[in-house]
Amino acid sequence: MTSKELLSALRAQPFMPFRLHFGSGRSVEVQHPEFVSVSPSGRTAVVYTSTSMDGDEFQVVDVLLVESIEILPRKRGAA
Repeated sequence: MTSKELLSALRAQPFMPFRLHFGSGRSVEVQHPEFVSVSPSGRTAVVYTSTSMDGDEFQVVDVLLVESIEILPRKRGAA
């Protein structure tokens, strides 16, 4: 995947949550575009996967290793 493809998914209107799939079998869910920070080079992204009272959980992603994006159903009541 290229950083342009990731940014396109993040900027989609309306935004649709998605899951990034890797060749290793790993996957990372993106529930909101503001939960992702892409590096200036576009090679690396930080995806916040959980925000709770216990602290933030995040995954560091090599964008070039993403093999596919799966669009997820929107949660009820999401605007």
